[in-house]
Amino acid sequence: MTPAKDTHKNTFWTRLLLVLLGITLIVGGYFAVSRPAATFTALTLMVGIVAVARGIFAIVAYLRIKEVTTWKAKGALALGVLLVIVGLLCIFWPAVLSAALAWLVGLWFLAEAIRGLGQVRLIRALDRTAGILSLMLNLLLIATGVLLIVNPWVPTLAVSVLVAASFFASGLDMILTALFLPN
Repeated sequence: MTPAKDTHKNTFWTRLLLVLLGITLIVGGYFAVSRPAATFTALTLMVGIVAVARGIFAIVAYLRIKEVTTWKAKGALALGVLLVIVGLLCIFWPAVLSAALAWLVGLWFLAEAIRGLGQVRLIRALDRTAGILSLMLNLLLIATGVLLIVNPWVPTLAVSVLVAASFFASGLDMILTALFLPN
């Protein structure tokens, strides 16, 4: 096979994988938003399926460019392996991970807010309005983090909508990438 034909074949399979993954994400987004009363267990299972699919895609992408030894390529491989592991844990132990997921996200929000609060003074020195906005956003992050830790079941609807929006956006982006991928 000539290099031009081989490249065309690889581009076809890359496009097909991107479209299939994009459709999977859009379907996952539909289910996330259409069943807002569902427990975090169902959401954890959906996230697990998408994480495995996304992880496999990242690993396959790395294997295609493994001769590239940049930290970005190796980081993509590490992320792919991590996504597959986390995805499988979510699929096989969704009840255990569903509660833990809310607490972990709550802790993540708190850590992010603490980091952000450390920068408010610097931002405010550069722009008073931006500093006040940064302070308000970080206080909102603290409130959300505490809410998730104290009662992880309250924000089920909000999390479902956010996950759906993320899945829709990622899915559409992958389909657009497939459509406009250069040969």
